[in-house]
Amino acid sequence: MAISPSVAKGMKKWVSRKQVEIGPEELKVQSGTLLEGSECYDSKLGARLYSCPLGYLPCLVGEEENEAAPLIDSGSQLNIILDALANKLNITPRVNFSSAVYGINNQACELIGVAEDVPIKVGKNISGTCHFWITQLDSPLILGRPFLIDFDATLLYSAQGGERIVLPDLMGRNIEVCLCTQDSGWWERQFPAQGRKAVLTHMGRIREEPECAKHFL
Repeated sequence: MAISPSVAKGMKKWVSRKQVEIGPEELKVQSGTLLEGSECYDSKLGARLYSCPLGYLPCLVGEEENEAAPLIDSGSQLNIILDALANKLNITPRVNFSSAVYGINNQACELIGVAEDVPIKVGKNISGTCHFWITQLDSPLILGRPFLIDFDATLLYSAQGGERIVLPDLMGRNIEVCLCTQDSGWWERQFPAQGRKAVLTHMGRIREEPECAKHFL
């Protein structure tokens, strides 16, 4: 079958593109714009999920490149950092004020300032900056929609692979980082208790982080 030069050139360009996966062992480079053999729903896993754990991104934060594992929250309109953690990481607010935002169930989150252009580094070749809103209320370190958009991020979900994030690096490669695997946290595929009045005991539980005392949901 004959293929026009323009189509052949496009296919060659597609095949030459790389996607790099950061796993627990080593970097894996695979051809194509999508991972080969990408996971689909496996019937062996059983019933649908009642609840699942949250995803965290190992990275370096601030000018001093302090280690952190912020919560990736695609439903948050803000990047949020606790005031005490900002001080610990030597992140100085450039704008001080007093305000508040309201979340689900009209729950208030008081804001006291903004730290602008805070460096974020993931792995060796992914780096950029983002703005953090500072709060004094108990809260995990959150990278919300502003971070996802500023870093051109893509979130991936699968029954076998859990939650992953794809970030472009300085060399134009797509770096895939695991946020939440099937081996970590609580994956509730069976109703967690018996009876009509049962309570989801693990619902909303956030992983304890050394840099945060208590968490704000």
